[in-house]
Amino acid sequence: MSGKERKLLLKVRLAKEAERYDDMARLITQLIRTSRNDVIDESLVTLMSVAFKNAVGERRASWRSISTWEPTEPEDGDDVVEREVGEEEAILVQSYLESIGTKSCITVHRYW
Repeated sequence: MSGKERKLLLKVRLAKEAERYDDMARLITQLIRTSRNDVIDESLVTLMSVAFKNAVGERRASWRSISTWEPTEPEDGDDVVEREVGEEEAILVQSYLESIGTKSCITVHRYW
């Protein structure tokens, strides 16, 4: 393992300890891409699984909160604005979920 790969692995492990799963997913993908091996090793697959599973889990929790969110009592059309904000946030979370899923699938397909 090169010095650059070792440094990335340490950053992945630190991100895991700090429960920064988005950073962990980004770093593990970067590590896998820079690895000189044709096939990623099982420990990296496990770390990648942890990173993407938890990144998705955080977004799913956000999605549940947003999808069950009810506007407060309507006052002069405020409920329309509140619904729009809720829909915008739902679209944002959905795009994050799609991005995470796409990145994980591409990484697995390309390197596994």
